[in-house]
This record gives sequence, C-alpha cells and structure tokens, in this order.
Amino acid sequence: MTKTIILGKPTYADVKRSIEFFTHIYVRDVFEASSEQVDELSQPHEWGFIELICKDYAPHLDLMFAYDDAGDRSNGCLMVGCWNDGVVKQHN
Repeated sequence: MTKTIILGKPTYADVKRSIEFFTHIYVRDVFEASSEQVDELSQPHEWGFIELICKDYAPHLDLMFAYDDAGDRSNGCLMVGCWNDGVVKQHN
C-alpha cells in the first residue's frame, strides 16, 4: 500500500479523492531537465511513497515526489498532477 506524505502538515483521516499524475519531471544530466507524459507504469499505486511538495505549484496542479524506498530516495521521480485528498486508488 502506498504511503502518502504532506510535507509540514499532519495527516487527515477523512480523505476521498485519489491522487492523479499527469506528467513527470526528471533530469537526464546536470544541464538538461525534461518532462514527459506519464505512462501506465507510472501511476500512483505503483509507488511506495508519495510526498506532496507544493500545493498549487502551477494553476490547478500540484508538485509531488514519488519513490519506493524510504531509505534511498535517489530513485524517485517528481510528478505534476492533482493531490486531491491524498489517497491512492489501489489496483488489482
């Protein structure tokens, strides 16, 4: 199950709307940043942890950091999408 984190805020128990990813941002090397559309393998339920970094990063869009290993965040990915209520819809 994916754990969701709001940086600097307490967690809320009465959440309903699922997180949505629209695009991701990654750095290919020190000088070149890029963004691409999220594919089916990059959906919120595929990650172990999702942190809300900035609500309203852009109009109606939030900035999130998704990663699998809490002990090694270096393999994470910045995601742009909607945090909504910060829950992850589980898929079979």
